Amino acid sequence: KVAAALITGVTGGLLVEAIDPGEETREDEAPAHADRSLRGMLAHGIDVIRMIWGWLLFGVVVSAALTVFLPAGGLQTFVGSSAIVGILVVLMASVPLYVCATASVPIAATLVAAGLPTGAALVFLMAGPATNVATIGAILKGFGRRILVLYMGTIIVGSVGLGILFDTWFSSTLTGAGTHGEHASWWAVASALVLAGLLLRYALSDAQRWLNARQMSGAQAESITIGVEGMTCGGCVSRLERELHAAEGITMASVNLDPGQATVVGSVDAEAVARIVAAAGFKPVT
Repeated sequence: KVAAALITGVTGGLLVEAIDPGEETREDEAPAHADRSLRGMLAHGIDVIRMIWGWLLFGVVVSAALTVFLPAGGLQTFVGSSAIVGILVVLMASVPLYVCATASVPIAATLVAAGLPTGAALVFLMAGPATNVATIGAILKGFGRRILVLYMGTIIVGSVGLGILFDTWFSSTLTGAGTHGEHASWWAVASALVLAGLLLRYALSDAQRWLNARQMSGAQAESITIGVEGMTCGGCVSRLERELHAAEGITMASVNLDPGQATVVGSVDAEAVARIVAAAGFKPVT
């Protein structure tokens, strides 16, 4: 997958530069809030889990459902002995489906265990996270039809071609799928419990955030909303919300990634909120 992503990414970029180079872009500044310490490393790792917890849970649940309801070799009967047919079937399902890279891993492994060739799993790992209906629409609107054709062509041709090459050069047998749990060590069990605790914590946190947003929607006259630039992921949203909730005079706070904005309720003014945003490493837009 890493090699396939490298090849398709570089190829797509070179094609775009050759056919539609566009205007020269200016170099962005490094994030002001980057923490290079061990504490920052741990905080970033926690933010990554917070950002992907929903899709991680989605992938595990879908994988479990396929394992229970789809008999071993069940897909083999559908696609027959042709690896190309299996790859094309997976491609048709992957292009419109929205699934993140994390969720695609257990799903792909279960599909292979159910009878699909591993080349088809590679197509799913590539095309699933890279394409979906929302992404296609966003690229068409933001970059135009030509870039969309290059993007989709690179993903489809690259993933299918590399999937076929994989099945040609390597064994298509998936070994050890679903059996590693029988020999789990104490640290694997402990890690699973910690991860499950984090997933539960983030689920409750997101539910509380949703409730706060609903409450704040009914208090628009008392709320203050400012734009925020520089947020790139869910971890940025969580960090800024923590800073806002910890600030004196703020009773409720809600942060959105797209569009980037922060809404607070309390006894503070817009300038105070802007200072908190700037102190957290982001750019306030009032």
